[in-house]
Amino acid sequence: MSNYAIVTYSLRETGSEPRAGLLCNGDVIDVANGLGQPGYASVAGLLGAWDETEPLLDKLAADVAAPRVPVSGVHVLAPVPAPLAIYCIGANYRDHVDNMARARGLPPEPDPRVLGMPPWFFLKSGHCVVGPDADVAMSGDKLDWEPELVAVIGRKARNVSAEAALGCVAGYTIANDLSARDRIFRKNGNPQSPFFFDFVAQKSFDGACPLG
Repeated sequence: MSNYAIVTYSLRETGSEPRAGLLCNGDVIDVANGLGQPGYASVAGLLGAWDETEPLLDKLAADVAAPRVPVSGVHVLAPVPAPLAIYCIGANYRDHVDNMARARGLPPEPDPRVLGMPPWFFLKSGHCVVGPDADVAMSGDKLDWEPELVAVIGRKARNVSAEAALGCVAGYTIANDLSARDRIFRKNGNPQSPFFFDFVAQKSFDGACPLG
């Protein structure tokens, strides 16, 4: 496999619409132009046909004759600008769980794996993605941040075994999981109610997921 990264970019000089590219050795190759396939002009288009596009991208990255633009001549944007959904694993490291308990004046929770509990998931909306170096407006007074490893899914998957899961991954990137901590509880809500927590307001405000 050639050494490259899949990016979404626009040209600095013309301010072109975002397009899918391959970042190789400091240059960007336009995927749709390089392959002669207009349907591959976006990263979403590539992921939607991943079985077909994955081997083509390897060949394109290795093609020394493919037209290239220096990365200095482009704006590198969020690699997947508008994902359908962002699935997140919560409480995935001990220090964070303990810090959250202390913030609420509660004793440390036992390790959920020891209790035989499955992982705990939540969603961030795809509309909250922004690219590198984007300005994010403060949402509330207690903005928190967490660097995260992101697995970008390239194949449709359902009920996949742990052994086969990595075969569905198209690649990896990084994200900043921003949280408005002062919006986690519903105002005047009952702490004993299942509706006391508001993960939409806390996790999915505009710009809540800088990506790439």
